[in-house]
Amino acid sequence: MSAARPSDDYVADLVRRANQIANQFLSYPEAEAVEETRLHLERFWDPRMRRALAAAAARADSDLDPVARAAARAAGT
Repeated sequence: MSAARPSDDYVADLVRRANQIANQFLSYPEAEAVEETRLHLERFWDPRMRRALAAAAARADSDLDPVARAAARAAGT
């Protein structure tokens, strides 16, 4: 039995939250902002949340901020 696919609303909420986290680091150099966002995701987000966000980051049509997208890809592995 395979795991259920997260709902679109759930993924949209994860994207919104990841963008908010990334926005906290706007004044940082980009590489540092990505790293800090990634660390936050790894410390405070459940692995299922990180996997769902990484799947959204892989889609070109997601509304992820570039920093959040890079952090999601790194944290989702």
